[in-house]
Amino acid sequence: MSQFSESQRQRAEQNRLKALEIRKQKLAALGTSGTPPCTPGPPKSTATSLNFIPSPPNPTSRTSSTSAVPQGGVGATKFYTSSSLSGGNHSTLGSSKTQPTTHPGDFGVSGPPTKNPRIEAPKTTSTLPPGVLKKIEENKRKAQERQEALRRAREQGSNVPQVFTAPKGITQPTSKPSSSTSDAKNINPVASKFTTHVTVSFVLSSINTFRASTTMYHAATIQVFKTMTSRSYDYNKKIWTFQISEHRKLVAALRPLHPEVEVQPLPQFVLTAVEAAAKKVPADYIDLFGLDSRLLDALMPFQTEGVKFGISLGGRVMLADDMGLGKTIQALGIACHYRSEWPLLVVTPSSMRYSWEESILRWVSSVSGQDVQVMSTGGDKFREAKVVVTTYDLLSRKAELMLHHNFGVVIFDESHMIKSYKSARYKAAAPLMKKLKRVIMLTGTPAMSRPLELYTQISGIDPSLFPHFHDFGVRYCEGRKETWGWTFRGSSNTEELQIILQSCVLIRRLKSEVLSQLPPKQRMTVVLDPGLIKNKKIFEGMGHKIQSLSRVESGDCLQMFAKTAEMKANAVREYLKEVLESDKKFLVFAHHVVMLSTICSLCEETKTKYIRIDGNTSAEERMARTSKFQNQDEVKVAVLSITAANTGLTLTAAQLVIFAELYWNPGILVQAEDRAHRIGQEDSVMVQYLVARTTADDHIWPLIQNKLEVLGKVGLSNDQLNEAKTSYQKCAAEPDIRDFLHNTDKQESPRKSAASSDIRSFLKPQNQEENSDPNWNA
Repeated sequence: MSQFSESQRQRAEQNRLKALEIRKQKLAALGTSGTPPCTPGPPKSTATSLNFIPSPPNPTSRTSSTSAVPQGGVGATKFYTSSSLSGGNHSTLGSSKTQPTTHPGDFGVSGPPTKNPRIEAPKTTSTLPPGVLKKIEENKRKAQERQEALRRAREQGSNVPQVFTAPKGITQPTSKPSSSTSDAKNINPVASKFTTHVTVSFVLSSINTFRASTTMYHAATIQVFKTMTSRSYDYNKKIWTFQISEHRKLVAALRPLHPEVEVQPLPQFVLTAVEAAAKKVPADYIDLFGLDSRLLDALMPFQTEGVKFGISLGGRVMLADDMGLGKTIQALGIACHYRSEWPLLVVTPSSMRYSWEESILRWVSSVSGQDVQVMSTGGDKFREAKVVVTTYDLLSRKAELMLHHNFGVVIFDESHMIKSYKSARYKAAAPLMKKLKRVIMLTGTPAMSRPLELYTQISGIDPSLFPHFHDFGVRYCEGRKETWGWTFRGSSNTEELQIILQSCVLIRRLKSEVLSQLPPKQRMTVVLDPGLIKNKKIFEGMGHKIQSLSRVESGDCLQMFAKTAEMKANAVREYLKEVLESDKKFLVFAHHVVMLSTICSLCEETKTKYIRIDGNTSAEERMARTSKFQNQDEVKVAVLSITAANTGLTLTAAQLVIFAELYWNPGILVQAEDRAHRIGQEDSVMVQYLVARTTADDHIWPLIQNKLEVLGKVGLSNDQLNEAKTSYQKCAAEPDIRDFLHNTDKQESPRKSAASSDIRSFLKPQNQEENSDPNWNA
C-alpha cells in the first residue's frame, strides 16, 4: 500500500510546481542563465516530466495549510510547510524519502527576463507557547522605554550616545544602522533606569559649609545646585560648596530625581555636632580673671588660648598639642577655673607622678605640699587632700574607691593609654568620665595609627557626639562588612572628622604653628619615681658634707656622684621605655659607664637602633656614627657621654635632649644641649633633666646654680651661643632648674629676673672648646 494518499500526492505536486515557478522568477530577476546549483536528492518520480511546464496553481486548492516558506536565499531548494513551523505534524514532505528535489533538466527557462518582483513569504499564524510570546513582548516594551529615556536625556542636554545596547534576550536588528546609531559601545547610563545611578554625596568642608560631589555629570543635578543661594563652585577643583543652613533644602530639592539620583546626605550626628558647635561660647569671650596669678603670668599666648578653649567647652576637653608645648600648665589652668568643684584627681603614667606634684606646687600658689597626695602603692588610703595624683594601674585596682570619692575634676595625662575599650584601664576610667562633670585629657598622640583609637577618648569627653560606634566606624574608619562581620581598620572622611573634633572636643597645635611664640630651647626637670630609687638611706645626713667642702671634686662627693648613677639606673630605664614609645629621635647624655651601659641594654632589648659615643670612640668612628644618626631614620637614639660628646658633634636630627645624669660644670651641660640646638635645627628643642630625690642630685643642682649666678653678677651673660629670644621663657613657665628643688626659695637670688631662666644667659663657657667647634661658625 502506498505511503501517501492520492490527495497528498496532488498537494505535493502543486507545491513542487509552485516552487519551480518561484525559482524561475528569481533567476529571471537576477538575469542569469545556466544551471543553478542543485541539491542531490532521491530519483525523480515517474509522474513528473523533465520538460513539464507548470500551470498556475488552482485557486480552489487548499494551499493555506501547505504554503511553502523558503529557507535561505537564492539557490535554496528545501521547503517546509507551515504545519512544520507551527509545531504540527513533523513527518512532512521535507523528509528524506519524499522531499521533492530539483535537477538541472527541470528548468526550461526561455524568453526575456521579467521585472524583479518583491518576493515575500506567505504570512503564517504563530503558535508559540504563551510564555515565550509574553517574554518577547516584554523585551520589546523595555527596549522602547530605554529609547524614550535616552531621547529625554538628550533633550535635557546630557551627553548621551544615540544607540544603546539591547538588554539580554532582545535580538539586535540585522539591518544597517543609521548614522545616529553608528556606535553601540561606551553607553553613558545617565537617566536610564537600567544602568548605574548617579550618586551625590555630602561632606563637611568647614564647620559652616559642606561640599557636594557626584559620581558623574548629571544635568538635572547641576540645575538643582544652581538654585541654592549659597552655592559656590571652585573651577580648579570642580567642587560645589554650600552653607550648612541649606543642607535640608538641597536634599529636598534632589529628592524628585530619585531613582536616577541617589543622595547621601550628612548623617544626623554630624548635623547635631554642627549645631552644638554653633551654640558654644566663643573662646575669646572667656575671662580668666580670678585665675591663680602665678599660673596666669606663666601662660604663653597660645597656652592662654588653650585654657580658654577648654573652658568654652565646659571643662570637658582634650589638649592634643605637640610635645613640649606645655599641656600640663594648660590643664592646670582649666582645672583651677573650676576650683570650687575640687578635689582634683590626676591620673598619669607612673613615671610622671612626682613631676605632676612639682608642677602643681610650682604653678598653683594656693596649693601647699599638704594639699597634694601622691599614691605610690595600692595600700595607700585617701586623706583629705585637694589634689590626688595616681597612676592608671592603681586606678584599675582601686576603681570602686575612686568612683565613690567626691572628686569633681579629673585630668587624664597621656590619655591614649585608654584607647582600647577592652583594657582594664579604660574599664576603670569610663565610669569616672561618665560621673564627673569636668574631664580633661592630655596627649600628644591621640591616635597612634587609626581613627578607631580615638573613639573611646571622644566618647569619654562627649558621649553625645558620636552616640553609636558603628556609625562612627562606617563613616570615619572605612567600615566594611566582611565574611565574619564588620571591620574598621581604615580611615575615611578624615577632613570632616578633624573639623568636628577641633570644634567640639580637642585643640591641637604643632610646634611649627606656634614657633614664633616659643623659645628656641625649653627645659624641664623630670623627678624620677622614688619607688625605683635604690638604697636612698645612704645619703641621709651627707648633704652637709658637700656644702662644707671647698671643692666639690673631693673624694666623698665623687663617691656620692658615682653611687647616684647606680641608684638612678632602674628609674631612668623605666622612664626611657615610655620615651621610646613615641618613636621619635632623641639624645640621652650620661657620665658613668654603668648608666651608659644600662641605656644601651634597654635599646637592645626593645630592638631599637642606636649609636654610642664615649671616650673610647675614635675620631673616625665618631664621624661615621654621627652621620648614621643624622641620615638614617631607623636610628632613634644617640647614647652620649657628657664629657666626650659635648663638643664637635652636630645632631640636629633630634629635638629632644635627655640628661640621665648631672655634671658639676654647667658650661659642659650647655655645650651638650647645643649638640641638637644649633645651626640646621628647624624646630624648638626640649631639654629634660632626670633628677632623683634623696640622692646627690639634690646637692649638685644648687652648686651649679651658685656658679651660674656668680657669672651673671659679673656680666658674663653675653655669650654668642644664645640665638633664641628669652622673653617668653618666664621663671614660672620655663623656670630656672633651682625651682624644681625642694629648697629653691633659700637658694634663689633676689636679683634674678624673669627673663634670665635660660642657663646660657648666666654663663660664658668655662673653656674655649666651643669657640673652636668648626660646625658652630659654619
